[in-house]
This record gives sequence, structure tokens and C-alpha cells, in this order.
Amino acid sequence: MAADLKRLNQEKLEAALQMGHMAHWEFDFATSNFLLNDSFYNLYGTDIQREGSYLIKADDFVRRFVLPGYSHLLPAELAAAYDQPSPDYYREMEFEVRRMDGEIRHFFSFYRMVMGEDGKPQAMVGITQDISERKAVENALRDSEERLRLKLNSILQSDDVVENKDLRNLMDASTLQTLIEDFTRLVRMPIAITDTEGNLIAGNGMQEICFKFHRAHPVSARNCQESDTCLAQSLQPGQFQAYKCKNQMWDVASPIYIGQKHVGNVYTGGFFYDDEDIDFDIFIDQAEWYDFDQAEYLHALRKVPRYSREQVDNLMCLLVKGVTFLSQLGFNNLKLIQGMLNQKRIEQELGEREERFRKLVGSAGYMIYRMSLATGVYEYVSGAAESITGYTAEEIMDYPVIIQRIIHPDWLDYFTIQWNRLIEGFMEPVYEYQIINKAGETRWLHQDNQLISGSDGKPLAIEALVCDITERRKASGQ
Repeated sequence: MAADLKRLNQEKLEAALQMGHMAHWEFDFATSNFLLNDSFYNLYGTDIQREGSYLIKADDFVRRFVLPGYSHLLPAELAAAYDQPSPDYYREMEFEVRRMDGEIRHFFSFYRMVMGEDGKPQAMVGITQDISERKAVENALRDSEERLRLKLNSILQSDDVVENKDLRNLMDASTLQTLIEDFTRLVRMPIAITDTEGNLIAGNGMQEICFKFHRAHPVSARNCQESDTCLAQSLQPGQFQAYKCKNQMWDVASPIYIGQKHVGNVYTGGFFYDDEDIDFDIFIDQAEWYDFDQAEYLHALRKVPRYSREQVDNLMCLLVKGVTFLSQLGFNNLKLIQGMLNQKRIEQELGEREERFRKLVGSAGYMIYRMSLATGVYEYVSGAAESITGYTAEEIMDYPVIIQRIIHPDWLDYFTIQWNRLIEGFMEPVYEYQIINKAGETRWLHQDNQLISGSDGKPLAIEALVCDITERRKASGQ
């Protein structure tokens, strides 16, 4: 009956592992053998008929199942684990494999140490999972977030070089464009917002003489580019400056800052002041120099608007305040989004680690529990409890200090002594004792302990990791 139950539990475990694209394995340090199973072979696209055995030497394992680029990882991990023996040893590793059908898959393994009675490493037990689909989703998500993350980092880290699309990521360009179009219709002045490289993010109202002539000719366009990139470089936040460009028209620019970062510029330009005289001879010379159609060029010149200096100053004051507000708002939103993404990622990683550890401990046959010393109530019991004691986790949690009920009569005095020491705040790191399980069988248990104390130093609870060592005791003649 016990054998049937054990086989049934093993079949359930194998089924659960297969559904999760997972497999468990063991490595024996004494023999340098891996003990594999059907679920492991299934992950690698093979089976026991093809492999011939569930036991395989470490060197053969690497040659058979590990891609050359990762072949150094496993021997190094095993050597490191053996050289630094600890029951708390726990490691994780990601790597790529080539299945027997030639498909490259991405796998993840987590594993821990099993110590022998002599205190030396006895075995390594672990879980391997095929995470190829998850990695594909993560890669797609990372690609979609990469630009946002890099640009945000460039703003947060003042020593980084500002890239030429930082401002675009801080603002909704389409919404900003609509606002600028409405605004230019109201004030009838051209407006442009660019990044620090002169790339237009949003703008409206460019004069005919600019887009049809000055920016259309390769030489005169360089004059425009110079105004777009150099005019605001020497200015501080909130300042603006008027500048007569080399095409003989006025531009006014102000830098856009986020913190100490210069992320873009706001402009109005391509106009004349209403208190100045226009030197038409200069523009006639320009038409000849650049081979513009003189009549059309001068016609476009006469359409250039004239503004008072007060109008320009008022417009720039309003633009600087508005654009700074919008960019700061976008920056704050990015920080909020990044914070939420980081928090979500941390929570997901913690949850995955906890789940992996729970499965690992369960597959290795360990029971974890936490018991309050004040009440004797078991606050947490892992699912492996039933395989060790015969009682379910729920039954144990419903029965305070159940150890008094199941401990072997020969060990009652030992229990009483250790319990009194616990209450006083003294605890042995390891207990080994016998119990009578629910089926009436006498079993040997090994228990690693951790005493939990309050801020006042008084003992609050015991946390323990328990495994059945009956077979080991029998094998050693104890």
C-alpha cells in the first residue's frame, strides 16, 4: 500500500512538472553521477529508450545535453558547491540547450545542497524548466520598453550624454502639435520645438521664405541648422535670446531643461521687428548667390510678418513656461511608470523565487514549518508534511504542538528538555529524533532549526526544515 501511494505521488509530481515544462534531477558527489528521469528526458526531446539509463556521468551529461558555449558552467558550479559546503547553498542559472530534434531552447535551473551526516556535500538536487516562451515574451516586452528605459536613464543620470530624442519621450508629440497649431492661429507667430540636435518635435507657422527657399537650398539650410542647434546652447533655464540668422531674419530661442539636463529648445522665428528697416539689397544678393528666382523670393520676403519687441518677449515668456511645464509633467509620468514597472518586476521576481524554492524543497522531500512558541500553533506548514508524518498540512495547523502527539515514547524526555530550553531562548541547531507517523510506523527525522526572537530578545517562534532519514539510518546500521 505504501509503495502504491509512493508511486502515485511520484506520478502526480511527474505530471505537474511536465505541465510546467519542468523536470527534477539529482547529482551524487560520491559517484559523479546525475540521476535523471522521464520528465528530464522529455524536456530535452529524448527518452529512456534512446538514452538507455537514468544514470549518467557528469562529463557525459555535459557532452550530451549542454551547448558548447555553456559547457564550462556546470563543472564550475559543481566544484564551487563542493568547495563551499553549506546546507543553505542555493543557486540559479540560465542557459541554452539544443534538443535532440535540433531546436535551441532556453532553460532555467535552480538547485540546492543536500549534506551528509559527516557534514560533507552528499548531493545536489534541482529543478530545470523550459522558459523559452517566457523569454520570448520578455524579449518582446524589453524591446518595446528599451527606448523608454534608456532615455529615462539618460535624464536621471546627469553624467550621461543627452540623446537626441529625449524630449520626444517626455511629450506626446501629436497632442503638442495640435496645441501649437491652435496657438499659432491665435497669436499668428511661428512656433517650433526641437530636440538638442535640431530635429523638429512639433511646430507650425513656418514662413514661405523659410521652407520654400532658405531650408530648401543645401547651403542656406546650413544657416537654418546653425540657428536651430547653437542659438540656445549658452542660455540658462528660463532665458531666451534673439538672433539674426545668416539668412538675415530674426530667430528667438530658449532652452528646455529638465533638472540639469538640456533636452530641447523652443523657437519663434522667421520675422522682422516692426521698428527696423529691411535692407532689400541684401536679399537680392542672396537670391543671386543661391540662384533663387528673384521675383518669387522677394514676393515671399514681403509676406514675412513684423512684430513688436514686446510681442516677441511676451510670446517667449509664455512658451518657455508652457513647454517647461509640459516636459516636466511628461518626465514625472515617466518616473511614475518606471517606478511601477520596477515594483511589478520586483514583486514578480520575489513571487517566482518563493514558488521555485517551495517546489524545490517539496521535490527534495523537505517539510518546512513555523510554530509560535507562545501558543504552539503551527503558523505555516509546507505540503511535504504528509509524506513525512502522514498528516496533512491542514491537520498539523489545526493541532497545536502536534509533535507531542506523534513523537516516539522513547523521545518524550528529550522533547521535554528541548522544549523547556526553547522557551528560555536556547535551541540546538539540529534535532534528530523518532516519531510514529499516522500509519503507525516509526520514522527517523532530521530537523534544522532557526529560532525567531522579538526586538526584546524573547523567543517568538521556531522555523524548521525537516526530512525523513529513516532509510539512511537503516543503511548505516543505526
